[in-house]
Amino acid sequence: MNKLDLVENRLKSLIQKSALFFPWADKNVEIMSLLIDSIQTNIIQNPSSRNTPHAFSVKMNLTNARAWQSNPSWVLDLNEAYIAVLKEYGIKQDYSPVFTLVIKNSLGDNEVLIQAEQIDSSKNQTNSVKTYHKKENVCSQACPILLFGEEKEIRINTSVVTIGRRNTNDIVIDDMRISRVHAQIRRVSDGYMIFDAGSTGGTFVNSTRITQQFLKTGDVISLGGYRFIFLQDNPRRSTTPQKRDLSTEEY
Repeated sequence: MNKLDLVENRLKSLIQKSALFFPWADKNVEIMSLLIDSIQTNIIQNPSSRNTPHAFSVKMNLTNARAWQSNPSWVLDLNEAYIAVLKEYGIKQDYSPVFTLVIKNSLGDNEVLIQAEQIDSSKNQTNSVKTYHKKENVCSQACPILLFGEEKEIRINTSVVTIGRRNTNDIVIDDMRISRVHAQIRRVSDGYMIFDAGSTGGTFVNSTRITQQFLKTGDVISLGGYRFIFLQDNPRRSTTPQKRDLSTEEY
């Protein structure tokens, strides 16, 4: 039996054990098969793409999407399955994949499509991020910052900072992997907290998916493939916000 046959047999074993990855899904075996097919077609058979980030669109009708969204572990389960498949091929990736639910009402009940999309790692994601500062309510003391990209600083000057794709957010990320209103950072009595706003792709702090989390300096916030480092010298300072446009700045 050659190496490829051994890999195929191990993948079949993964499919059979797919309930370990998707215990909440009615069709976990089919989902695992779809994920494996997408990884094989778009990543394994394309060596040039193996060392770059990847995104997957998980397409289904609205009813099924709502059922998936009621199980917040779905992103983590898909991520674990993704890593398991690459491991069978002896491939180690430094990037976590991005999984996004896409509504496609032409699909039938419990019908799922998984499509891999390679993220262009050479693209400067900073150009997709805009922030808006209100000129009033500037901090009287040094404010916490979000460090993004090549040391680009986004200062948190308000008591509430919203992050999302909609242009009314304080931090706008023009990317379909980001929900219209994805997350919110709020000043509380003893520091700052981040809240997921019911996003599709989830909000992660230090690689752990959260619904809400107290932030401490050095925490890495991830959403839709974008990473921000929260930095704060004094966790008990009093601050108020701001609104600003990164896309018009020089990098």
